[in-house]
Amino acid sequence: MFTGPGLSDHTRGIVTIRQKLVKGKKPFLFFNLWTYHEEFAPLVEQVLSTPVEGFSPPMFRLCLRIFYFTFSQEDGCLLSLPVEAEEMKRTMFSLNRNKAPGPDGYSAHFFKSAWEIVSQDVIEAVKSFFASGKLLREVNSTIMVLVPKVPNPTFMGDFRPISCCNTIYKCITKLIANRINGLLPKIISPTLYVPTLPIGLN
Repeated sequence: MFTGPGLSDHTRGIVTIRQKLVKGKKPFLFFNLWTYHEEFAPLVEQVLSTPVEGFSPPMFRLCLRIFYFTFSQEDGCLLSLPVEAEEMKRTMFSLNRNKAPGPDGYSAHFFKSAWEIVSQDVIEAVKSFFASGKLLREVNSTIMVLVPKVPNPTFMGDFRPISCCNTIYKCITKLIANRINGLLPKIISPTLYVPTLPIGLN
């Protein structure tokens, strides 16, 4: 870490020497350029067609009764409608393909490029999540990254925390946000609700 400059144009470097840390296995990271290889699609299809032994339940479902006391019964039904394949595809393809991936290492670019192969598994997993209200810990895990806001950060306030979530998790949350967004005018004053703003700002 470097201290701020003083009278001189040089800055002091503070070095902290710790014991050697035992590092675990390096996590997997999917590179978008792999999708341009001629063997990309056949390899993904081969891996996904490999049978899985043992009990392997799909992802679990989320109950969408948010602000149910404010909505009518018809509104509640709209929130809890089953996820359709076209809605799932539209949501997945609306994600930024170059956003940093989560702990699983797969970006949205992978799912878009291999959608014809992985779509059935992804759609069934998301449907089961909406049907059970539970989410696997592996899907819900997140990497927290501290991005410096200033050239020489020295305090925690000099960093901006960024959450790197798994793409399946992003897709699920966007599905929910899109459905809630259609009902926001009923719980937010029309003079305050701006449809073009992100849901978090309304």
